[in-house]
Amino acid sequence: TDEEAMSALLALGIAPEAAERAQKTPLPDGHGSLSSMAIRKILPFLEVGQRYSDAVQAAGYVHHSDRRTGEIRERLPYYGEILAERIGTGTGEPQDPDETRLGRAPNPTVHVALNELRRVVNAIIDHHGTPAEIVVETLRDLGRSKKQREAYEAEQKKNRDANDRRDGMLRECGMPVNSRNRMRVRLWEEQAFDAKNRVCPYTGTLITLRTALSDAIEEDHILPFAVSLDDSAANRMLVTREANRTKARRTPHEAFGASAEWPAILERAALLPQNKRWRFQPDALSRLAENGDFLARHLTDSATIARWAKDYLEILAPGKVRSVPGRLTALLRPALGLTPAAIFGHGGNKKDRNDHRHHVLDAVVVSLTDQGLLQRMTQAAKRAESANRRLLMEMEAPWEGFTADIARRAASLVVSHKPDIGWQAALHNDTAYGEIKGAGKGEDNVVVRRPVDTIIKDDGTLKFSVRDPVLAARIEAAAASGTDAQSRKAALRNIMYSGHIVRTVRATERLDAKQTISDRQTRQPYKVVKTDGNHRAELWRLPDGKLKLIVVSVFDAARQVLMARLGGKVPDTRPHPAAKLVLRLQKNDMILFGPDNNRQPLRVVKFTDGNVTFAFHSAGGNLKARDGAKDDPFKYIYCSASRLIAEGAQKIFVTPDGRVWPADRRK
Repeated sequence: TDEEAMSALLALGIAPEAAERAQKTPLPDGHGSLSSMAIRKILPFLEVGQRYSDAVQAAGYVHHSDRRTGEIRERLPYYGEILAERIGTGTGEPQDPDETRLGRAPNPTVHVALNELRRVVNAIIDHHGTPAEIVVETLRDLGRSKKQREAYEAEQKKNRDANDRRDGMLRECGMPVNSRNRMRVRLWEEQAFDAKNRVCPYTGTLITLRTALSDAIEEDHILPFAVSLDDSAANRMLVTREANRTKARRTPHEAFGASAEWPAILERAALLPQNKRWRFQPDALSRLAENGDFLARHLTDSATIARWAKDYLEILAPGKVRSVPGRLTALLRPALGLTPAAIFGHGGNKKDRNDHRHHVLDAVVVSLTDQGLLQRMTQAAKRAESANRRLLMEMEAPWEGFTADIARRAASLVVSHKPDIGWQAALHNDTAYGEIKGAGKGEDNVVVRRPVDTIIKDDGTLKFSVRDPVLAARIEAAAASGTDAQSRKAALRNIMYSGHIVRTVRATERLDAKQTISDRQTRQPYKVVKTDGNHRAELWRLPDGKLKLIVVSVFDAARQVLMARLGGKVPDTRPHPAAKLVLRLQKNDMILFGPDNNRQPLRVVKFTDGNVTFAFHSAGGNLKARDGAKDDPFKYIYCSASRLIAEGAQKIFVTPDGRVWPADRRK
């Protein structure tokens, strides 16, 4: 407590005024930076004017950013326990779950990757024991010039100095020094050069430093994160809570472009940095896609993952974790004969991303790369490209029969896929349909409005049946009036703007995967929606011995979970009360398939009524496009209930490190 802290300070002989100041001084959340022993060693050098980084080394420590503690673990714990200093967002409350107590990476891609790293590494440790050495592939340019390195280091120093200055501002305000508050200060400074102009761009409300750190002000993704996947500071700014609720998940132009306030909003947005201003334009989302920001962000994410992974893995082998640049891996792979053609028997000499096992080749190269080879390759990369190639062509295989050994091991590998068992997905699509009563089997059973210019297909036939007979006749005449798509579209425009403007028409369709929505109060159905995805497929054996394969939609799966949680009657999806469940499959589940002498691991891709679609475990890329391409040997495998039984389909679980277990042995 504050009282106990004050008593302890006074007991040390500190003056009351100084003790009160010390007691109120905020420290970074979750940790103290140095032990008392380290402070006693470093403090004398600080007192004579040395910089902290120099004082640390003068006191006999390796480096001020060396985070190694000497502790060794036998398995990886949750990454927040090791990287807490970088995260700084945990509550520190013992009763909270690890992610809440220790914090989590602000970037969701990094968070997922580090959790998956823990699963894979711990699975390897369980099978092979704790590693003596670890090598991590990182994104780093081999041939970076001295000027580029100096510019990069200068940018890093600039960012460090800015963070130190912001930490001082937080201490002056008496606010906790953590990553959340530091980012708030940065966004506040980027709101405008002059502090008196730092306002909410949407409302014009003045934002002071203290209000920027309060709950009245929120961080807004200028371009909605759900659409742009951009969580960078360039896509964030400070706005009032009310304005953030009004804008919702829209771009600034979508939310306010038609309002009378739009000119004033643009005037205030002009005070923002250029990397934020352009996001207020009507075409901001299309510009984001054209500029390739998505790829650049994910390259940055990958680099962050690799850096954090290296520090994370230090807990298993302190001082024995090395990094290898990705470009070196790409140069060595063909030089060592590790091409898809040589190892997998297909794909040529370049990396084949349509086969998930291409990661195996990178892993082999990384594992063979030592520090001496890294240094030689770094020097070679600075010479001409031709010299690089001649050097690599002369490399010998690590051992006799190297390529054949790798090919044999790669052939027996099974790719591990994470099953998609969640039901938290879109329950249905956005379009609301009206039900047509009395529609027979195979007939149109719903009615919906469709734009006139979407009614005719490119070949001149109609996509939908138009409900109004007069409009239907005019549209059919327009479809028959031209010989090409352009002339038919011109005929449709004549219908749309002939006196009375007609933009949409009532059309009828056949909707099989539909769900009726009822009013919560009257329980009367008032619309029909199309269920938007399937959750699982179930193979049942009926009492008469026949097999039936049914598909459970995400809508029905969510309803089952909700009713079970509320204690209500859970909907029964069985085809018969006495039916016996033979097999249940969800997306990315794995099975063994085929005759005993040629059992193949397959992955579940999708379900349709009466069928489950599989792909080989190693197949990657755009499977739907590959299946339709005539020049691609890959094809989906479609299985009915009878074929699943005939081929002896057996559900399996592939561990993160690639070992195959029967599904009932899954841990």
